[in-house]
Amino acid sequence: MSRRSCAALSMILLGALSSPASAAFDVLFQDGFQFGFHVQSPEITLASGEEATYCYYFRAPNATALGVNRWRSHLVAGMGHVILFTTASEGQPPGTLTTSCGFPSDGGWQYAAHDLDEQIVFPSDDGSGTPLGSEITAGKFAVLQMYAVNPTGQSFTTSAYLSADALDPANMYTKSAAYMTYNTNISIPPMSSGTAQGTCAAPAASKFWLLTTRTHRHATQSKISNAGSDVVVSTDWEHPATASFATPNFVTFPGGLTYQCDYLNTGNFTLHSGDSEATDEVCMGIGYFFPADTGPKFCFNSTGPL
Repeated sequence: MSRRSCAALSMILLGALSSPASAAFDVLFQDGFQFGFHVQSPEITLASGEEATYCYYFRAPNATALGVNRWRSHLVAGMGHVILFTTASEGQPPGTLTTSCGFPSDGGWQYAAHDLDEQIVFPSDDGSGTPLGSEITAGKFAVLQMYAVNPTGQSFTTSAYLSADALDPANMYTKSAAYMTYNTNISIPPMSSGTAQGTCAAPAASKFWLLTTRTHRHATQSKISNAGSDVVVSTDWEHPATASFATPNFVTFPGGLTYQCDYLNTGNFTLHSGDSEATDEVCMGIGYFFPADTGPKFCFNSTGPL
């Protein structure tokens, strides 16, 4: 198939993402050679000074299961960050763009980006020579959460582009997925500081190759530690730090994964766990682990894996 033919097929496929029928399309070859698919969000128009969180719902267009081994993205200026979740159920009809959204209750974290151009690449060796991949089943429900902000004096439009590069479906791969820790007990009074934390048992026989955190703007620090030693520490909520590992240096958590977030609330309201970037907070530790034959895992406060 020529590159021109691939580009034409890509445009057809992107248009089909708004319909459940998109799952009937064959796997798309990206860049002439690579298995995978593309997602382009609708344009979002922001008034001067406006900030908002949008969700774009779609179905993965692949007709057979894919082992995604690289997520990459391009954000148009004004897009603060994006998070991709896959879900077990349809949250909204495919093609829906709405501000009525939040952390999906059955969402499996797949990818997050905070810079205009970003990517994560899965290790090519699980220790036995087999590459890692995040399995995206045919027609999988998904939602792209987008936080957009306009600090300028005039309106503008922004959008997000996401690409999933996948392994050849004919080859074996070891399934990798995200382990998400989430603290629901945040309560920071006005004009005060506070901390949220928890320790979560790791999934059985798991090895971790990437670790990061997520908070909102009131956080002064977030971290993940292992047996009292910090593994990743972030002091910038807009660009959280990541720590990545490759064979043979994957990380295990025999005593549990401890996550902690410190906050300074300078507002006249109490901070609680919630979806608003401005008036709520979150405390999350996110780790990519394997083997993950049963998919993503969750830990709420210190109860998990679920």
